[in-house]
Amino acid sequence: NFGRFDNFAVVINIQIFNRWGQEIFASHTPGEKWNGTLPTGLYAQEDVYVWVAEMRDTNGEKHKFYGRVTLYR
Repeated sequence: NFGRFDNFAVVINIQIFNRWGQEIFASHTPGEKWNGTLPTGLYAQEDVYVWVAEMRDTNGEKHKFYGRVTLYR
């Protein structure tokens, strides 16, 4: 099943970066989601952003995953 990771227990860290590599969102709280705003509270522009997620598997080992997300309103 797409999006299902049976051997991963929790996302422990997620970061989102703009096209210039500036971090615009970071969370260390499981389940916290990016709402499309910048640290200033303004809406981020429609664009492609890079995310980095660190997960811990059921054996306690950490793994990093990278991807892109397109923000549009």
